[in-house]
Amino acid sequence: MVKKNISGINKNIKIDNKTRNEFFIFLLCLLLSALSWLMIELSKEYTIEFTFPLKYINTEKRNLLISEAPDNISAYITANGYKIIKMKYFETLDTLLLDVTKVKINQSNNKTYTGWAKARDVVAFNQRKLYNKKINATKTDTLFITFTKAAYKQVKVSPDLNLVFAKGYEQADSIIIEPKTVNIKGFDSVISKIDFIKTEYCKIKNITSNKKIYLKLLPPDKNIFISPDSVKIIIPVKKTK
Repeated sequence: MVKKNISGINKNIKIDNKTRNEFFIFLLCLLLSALSWLMIELSKEYTIEFTFPLKYINTEKRNLLISEAPDNISAYITANGYKIIKMKYFETLDTLLLDVTKVKINQSNNKTYTGWAKARDVVAFNQRKLYNKKINATKTDTLFITFTKAAYKQVKVSPDLNLVFAKGYEQADSIIIEPKTVNIKGFDSVISKIDFIKTEYCKIKNITSNKKIYLKLLPPDKNIFISPDSVKIIIPVKKTK
């Protein structure tokens, strides 16, 4: 009686093992089929819309400032699924450049100007950046830009210095700045409040002799342009009595 029960249990275990193996084989086949389908689909070409950041260059070469302009450009790119996924989730899209000197401009009134640039021309200008991307079209045909006439002002230079003299030495005379004043360009409402331009910070330790350094000037606003953009600083030094 006991032997018959054991025999029945062994048969059930064999059936269960066989069923389990068949189920795992089925799952493996299903997984391989799904993977094969996915690879086929990803190898196909798709056209997807991408939005590229836009940066304006050479604005300092015009007697105008940008007061309103689009900050991106949308384009339709055709590529296989692998490239699309890579661009969408694993890459940072290139920033496209728009050369302001190539923008066509009409005067709207005494202070405001309207400019426009063809989106396809912007894409062509950035072709080197987009060499491996097939752009079919852009979402917007024309980019419109509003310009404002720039204002100019001459202001003093203020050096941001931290001077540490060696023992027995001191500053001999006033610090010489060349040039003492610089020209700034910007919106009238902004530059009217600016009376000086600071240099970048500079700390000099253990000073024992005259120092000559060159420092960049720091625009207080991204729409402020400075000419020249750096100055020469001369620090006269003498021994203490």
